Amino acid sequence: MPTATCACGACHIVLDKFLGTAMCHCLTCRKYTSANYSLSAVTTADAFHLVKGSPKPHKQFGDTGVPSTRYFCGECGSTLWIEHSPKPELRIIKAGVVDGDGALDDLKPLFEQYVKRRPQWLPAVEGAAQFDEMRTVEYRDQHLAKALEANGRKV
Repeated sequence: MPTATCACGACHIVLDKFLGTAMCHCLTCRKYTSANYSLSAVTTADAFHLVKGSPKPHKQFGDTGVPSTRYFCGECGSTLWIEHSPKPELRIIKAGVVDGDGALDDLKPLFEQYVKRRPQWLPAVEGAAQFDEMRTVEYRDQHLAKALEANGRKV
């Protein structure tokens, strides 16, 4: 089973499965990851097991105004996961905390959002749906479900 840990090891998560990954180039994700995009691995709440640590929550609002809660290690500050209020059954794991070389090799992003903010020198992920901005939760869920099914995975 995949695991995810913060930089200092104070927080440890076990994951039963991933549904897929997505990239985001929005300014909020760039700020929280200190990188030019955020890669997130999506899983379900029942496949997510915090086995060590007490992450701290931080409520945030994206461009859509919908609240979400970012959880981070109170010791080292690593962002671990995000929960979106419209989809409490999902956990959006920041892919940088997933352990192991090659852990995400089979999880090529299914879509990119806020591509209008992607640096011009960074190419689009081949085969990934491209969105200039954030789509509604319902639209993304429908697209994600179709893409997962096409790749032999079920939500």
